[in-house]
Amino acid sequence: MGEARRQLNWDEFRLLDTENGISSGQVIQLPDGRAAFYEGLNATSSGDDVPFSTSGKVTLPKTTSMVLLAGGRAYWDHSANAVHYKKTNDRDFYIGRVATDASSSDANCDVYLNADPPYDIDMARDAFDSAITSGVTQQIATRAKVGATAGWVVGAADNLPYVATLPASQTGSTLILAIDGLRLGDTITGFAVNSQIESAGGAVTVDGDLRAVTNVAAEPTDASIGTMTQVSVTADTASAQAKTGLTEVVTSGKSYYLLITATTAASTDIILQHCEIMVQRASGVAGEASMVRLGGAHKLTLTLANQAQKVDMLSVDGWDKSANAIVEFAFRVPSDGAGTVVDVSIGAANATHATDADSITDSVFIHLDANSTTIYAESDDGTTEVAATDTTTTYTEGSGLSVRKECWMDFRNPADVQIYVDAALVLGATVFNVNASTAVWKLLAHVEKTASTDTYELLIDWFRARFSEQ
Repeated sequence: MGEARRQLNWDEFRLLDTENGISSGQVIQLPDGRAAFYEGLNATSSGDDVPFSTSGKVTLPKTTSMVLLAGGRAYWDHSANAVHYKKTNDRDFYIGRVATDASSSDANCDVYLNADPPYDIDMARDAFDSAITSGVTQQIATRAKVGATAGWVVGAADNLPYVATLPASQTGSTLILAIDGLRLGDTITGFAVNSQIESAGGAVTVDGDLRAVTNVAAEPTDASIGTMTQVSVTADTASAQAKTGLTEVVTSGKSYYLLITATTAASTDIILQHCEIMVQRASGVAGEASMVRLGGAHKLTLTLANQAQKVDMLSVDGWDKSANAIVEFAFRVPSDGAGTVVDVSIGAANATHATDADSITDSVFIHLDANSTTIYAESDDGTTEVAATDTTTTYTEGSGLSVRKECWMDFRNPADVQIYVDAALVLGATVFNVNASTAVWKLLAHVEKTASTDTYELLIDWFRARFSEQ
């Protein structure tokens, strides 16, 4: 004898009416979490065994004042008995995917009941790259020695903490400062020489050269990494000449030093107070920028450390502009600090950037400026740029559900990307044109600051993209 016999199809469900009447088309949530509706033409009575359907394309009342995009997630607002783009902390539940676009004025919408296909890219599921960088400027004021050309005085018998001094009438005198405190993986981005020059009308020059000694079998090699512009003065000067733009990565087998070369005329001298080395730190040290996963959310944090910092999330998977992508994300800002130099960019781009998201060639971003609660939008495709523009929407600092902001970017027309905040079109008259882009687009969240003690906490609750034929 067989073990199984059919009772119901997979998309059918029967439930005892305990509400003293279920009306035709009424939507409920089943014990297994699915949405269902009663297809009968007549209302039921208490005690009836009521059939419910859990699949199909259904027309439902929709909350007005909000836009719904085809393929987007739809929720049933239990108290209003209407479709909504989100749920709140009451009895709302997931009902399916929106079948076709619905405008803010539409009273009804079509939904594929319980449909929930996977997103093409989902940052809570799929791989992404993240580079956490923290820039620091550290003083170099020890381990100085006189170089091959005499003249500098190191460790003079006085009560001042100068690194070295150079008296008058010296030519090409050299000083060596070994650089300590570097870690493997750090990137040296620049250096500076801080000195006081007593000129009295005489000519004084100071040159600085960052150099590296590499350990090799024959004999260590010595090479320049970068030189600063020469200081050349004929007046008393407090000099802090710097060299920037270096990209020297600290590796095993290399040691670094500064070679200072100076010339003084009669009645002149130099006090070398200290030098500085600018370093982009490799991640992993307490006090630096960080990213942690909290359930399905990701928290990106900039810290109090007085240094340039950046933390980001860049999806490994991407798409072509013709993929008719719709990007969806939600964010909260638990803390936006008290400073003014933090920049936050969330959306889609062709790449990330070590220090400045504005330098990315192709992008469509929701942009936040430090502790201003204004939400901006911007775009760039290498040809047409729309600078960060006020969407006339704002966020509220905090971590509760009530302050969550949900954003969508509709790339179905790359020549006019539409941006939505909380299911409302923003900047409808602004053309976010990325049609000239030939890049692969990816999801990107990017939080950065220049050197400061500004802090910031950003929560990305979800971040995903879906594609379609049209």
